Amino acid sequence: MVPSYLLSLLKVQAVAMGEKFGERYPYHWLIWEPGTWTAPASAHDTVHVDPRHTPVGGVGRGDALSFALKPSLGRPDALTIGRNHTNDIVINDATVSRQHAVLRAQPSGYWAIEMGKGVKSLTRLSEVDLRPAEPIQLKSGAQLRLGDVRLTYYDLPGLRKRLQSP
Repeated sequence: MVPSYLLSLLKVQAVAMGEKFGERYPYHWLIWEPGTWTAPASAHDTVHVDPRHTPVGGVGRGDALSFALKPSLGRPDALTIGRNHTNDIVINDATVSRQHAVLRAQPSGYWAIEMGKGVKSLTRLSEVDLRPAEPIQLKSGAQLRLGDVRLTYYDLPGLRKRLQSP
């Protein structure tokens, strides 16, 4: 599994760490946009939460969940996304297939590949439907839709820009 963080926590760390933020988090990112997920009852089980930086009142409903695209040891060039717990990025949403998509790392960045398994497998990149087994390159700020779930892809400069916005 890839590490996940609340976007509000990353924002606090980016301000506190300045230029060292990129050294600590040199990854590309996938942000599960608010409104399509709710924080778990115990965020400590699935999300990295630093109690010193947790918003007053705990994890908020409007916070986004951020996945650091850090390839796993078993598959250094690809990350799987889906509902099944065996995926690198688990999206617990009924509109997402058990094995929905793959993100493949290339020197030029990440490419999204639709798995094409099951009726829930509709995947869109911005306004383009992905076809099974046909990779499409992700650009920073691009919206990836898996069923009803909205994910936004960022390279590190794109994430820093988003973290600076209100």
